[in-house]
Amino acid sequence: MERTLGWTGLLVEADKKAFDKLLTRNRKAYASPVCLSTKPYSMNVMYNATIGTLSSIIERRKQKLMENEQENKNIVSAFNANETENIYSVQCFPLYSILLAIGKTEIDYFGLDVEGSEYKILKTIPWHKVDIKPIALAERK
Repeated sequence: MERTLGWTGLLVEADKKAFDKLLTRNRKAYASPVCLSTKPYSMNVMYNATIGTLSSIIERRKQKLMENEQENKNIVSAFNANETENIYSVQCFPLYSILLAIGKTEIDYFGLDVEGSEYKILKTIPWHKVDIKPIALAERK
């Protein structure tokens, strides 16, 4: 869509390695190394990038922590050391705040895949202040 229709966009990626790779693709979109807040205000979260494509914000995975003892040890270590290479703090902003920052409140296409927090993020959007057309949400499996 960028090449054939001249579209621009916003790419939000909290995973440091994935964001670095994204920058090498010469996209015509705004790119931000943050995460989308599940609250209507900014917040810091611990991000767990130790499991590749299933990386996630630790807050969302609390109920599963007891299932994987080694992961528990990694997370406890990260909190104690504050950050490691694969577990680190990430700033999260409400989507609307990011849209205001780039001067875009009219969106032709909106895709959202955030490992299960889609609904919480959608709830933060002041729908009367933005014009978002087709929305694609990730399918939970």
